[in-house]
Amino acid sequence: MRDRWRPSLGHLFIASVSGLALLLGLLFALILQSSRAALLEVSERMRDDAARQLGARVRAHLGQAAEAVAAFEARVQRGAVQPRDATDLERDFFAQLAAQPGLIELTLTTAEARRDAGGAWQADAATAGQVSVFRAAPEADGERIVTRRVLAVPGGGFASQVRLREPGAKLEGVAWSAEAGTTENPALHPTFQGVVGAGAFGVAAWSELHRSALDARLPLERQRVVLTVQQALLDAEGQFLGVLRAGFSTAELDRITQIRLVEGAADPHRVFLVNGYGGLLTGLGEESRLIETATDLRVDPSAAPAEVRAALAAEPWRMLSDAAPHYSGAFELEGARYLMTFRRLGEGGEIRGGLADGAVGIVAPEAHYLGGLLETQRRLAWAAALVMAAILIGGGWTLRKVRRDLVEVVDETARMRDFSFEPRAREVALREVGTVLDGLELAKTAARAMSRYVPVGLVRQLYRSGREPELGGELRELSILFTDIKDFTQCSEQLAPDELARYLGLYLETMTAAVHAQRGAVDKFIGDAVMALWNAPEAVADHAAAACAAALDALARTQALYASEAWRGGPAWETRLGLHAGPVMVGHFGSPERMNYTALGDGVNLASRLEGLNKTYGTTILASASIREAAGKAFEFRLIDRVAVKGRTQALCVYELLGAAGKVPAARLETARAYERAFEAYVKGDFAVARGLWEAQPEDLPSRTMAARCVRLLDAPPLSGWNGVYVATSK
Repeated sequence: MRDRWRPSLGHLFIASVSGLALLLGLLFALILQSSRAALLEVSERMRDDAARQLGARVRAHLGQAAEAVAAFEARVQRGAVQPRDATDLERDFFAQLAAQPGLIELTLTTAEARRDAGGAWQADAATAGQVSVFRAAPEADGERIVTRRVLAVPGGGFASQVRLREPGAKLEGVAWSAEAGTTENPALHPTFQGVVGAGAFGVAAWSELHRSALDARLPLERQRVVLTVQQALLDAEGQFLGVLRAGFSTAELDRITQIRLVEGAADPHRVFLVNGYGGLLTGLGEESRLIETATDLRVDPSAAPAEVRAALAAEPWRMLSDAAPHYSGAFELEGARYLMTFRRLGEGGEIRGGLADGAVGIVAPEAHYLGGLLETQRRLAWAAALVMAAILIGGGWTLRKVRRDLVEVVDETARMRDFSFEPRAREVALREVGTVLDGLELAKTAARAMSRYVPVGLVRQLYRSGREPELGGELRELSILFTDIKDFTQCSEQLAPDELARYLGLYLETMTAAVHAQRGAVDKFIGDAVMALWNAPEAVADHAAAACAAALDALARTQALYASEAWRGGPAWETRLGLHAGPVMVGHFGSPERMNYTALGDGVNLASRLEGLNKTYGTTILASASIREAAGKAFEFRLIDRVAVKGRTQALCVYELLGAAGKVPAARLETARAYERAFEAYVKGDFAVARGLWEAQPEDLPSRTMAARCVRLLDAPPLSGWNGVYVATSK
């Protein structure tokens, strides 16, 4: 009975391990909690700093208009400009627009006015006049600066005249021309009435978003969305002069808010501007559109991402003030937690009026900031494993044999968990443990065999998940590489079968090494061709750049192979490569009994077509625009052509990958840039000019190809509406 209550060594061992596990669990939870709080605090500071900097940029941009108004008022007061002299006024406005590219309009609306019994100015709208100097809505051939004046017509009504200058033309030498249609009384416009009626002399007032009054005669889709600042002015004698209006396009605000808070291809932060009423002032993508309310114009929030709409619906940020210009909070949306930061635009008093109550908003998923905790969790798990191993070692000599054998099992499974399947000889004391290890060796043998037929990353995923592959795929953004050997069929006919097999084996081994070195996966070999993927089955954040690096590395490795002793003087094959990045279906396809992990879709076909286009231009590596954009500035490219490849109706820009940035010879870069200048003339239809530029560099194969095309187009000019797209008729 005494032995029944006496603990065994196993009981003590279990109790010790359990107590340690509990302690480690508590420590683990404490560390994770404190780390989470620290990360969220740092992220809040980062968003607030970004919002503060962005607000300063917005205020600096908006301040151009206010500064222009203040500077004009100062010049009027000291007599440097005669505002009632239309020519002097036009000259002054023209100089200000030339000096400040951000401005698109300077308008002075005048009218006779008198003070009423209360001392307020009352303007006579019938005596109104207006002089505007503004940048016209951009045309294809450049930007025009236009002068427009509105004059009262005897007998009632108003007429307008314009001086429309060609792009880059000077102020003088352009005649006035009458504008057709009805001209509205400028003194009735809200930007005049709202200022004079409020008696806001000497104070700049900001408008809400609205369509430019100067674009009223243009179609709605060409009318610019503007913000204006207006101020009622007195002349040097203290008499009512009129209302000066300065405006600029909100397109710059959209560009200002299109910033990246983190480096990399996927920045989850949403950055936007909002006015004091909760209306969006900037768009959040190409799908954004405008809606008109009873009082203003704003970006339609229904087209904004769901997290932005949820942030705008939160009430606390609407309480921002000079005393509390910043607010940070969180909300739940569809099971995910988001963090938001708002900072008041009117901070510091540089902006007055309703716009001052607006804010810079930043929204991001909380998971973006906490992703690093997984790495911390992994390290802590390893630390816990080391502590447990130390306890096992100190368990005593009575458990030594059992512990040694168990350690063998644990070590082997740990190596398999780390995807290390090298065969190892094991000697253990216990038969049962030996049986387990033999089973693990068989499993490793099967895994090694499987990894030779399918991508290693896929084997790793299947092994770690412990599940069998299932038919089906998912839409994922991939970078895809296709390669092919030039004239391989002709070359293979000149070699014995065993020689061909040896050379091809060495070549494909070299190409595979280049792909794997850049974290890619060889999807399949198609004879002498190679299809490789990036970002599947394992995620690669900079997959486009990795694919470009692999393509260049493959060429370098094959050249080294041809010069090596192993090649034994074999044929120096020329490899052509095609690169494309885009969404494709990737997964397991086939039948339940026999399936293949691969990628399917238009993006795969396009990568293959790009490889084939090398034959047309005499190039080695051709890439799509998506590769060029995603790879960033790490590589040098040359725009080759706009092509509708076989099987597609939509044209795409095709680029030649020249090399890594900083490693392309200057002469080759100059040739590439000269080629692109010729291509600009070609797209415009100046075939003779383009031909001359291309023929000036006969050593460049793409230039010779395009020069020959220009000869054909000069002999048989294209039909009207030609857009420069070359239609490829072969693969």
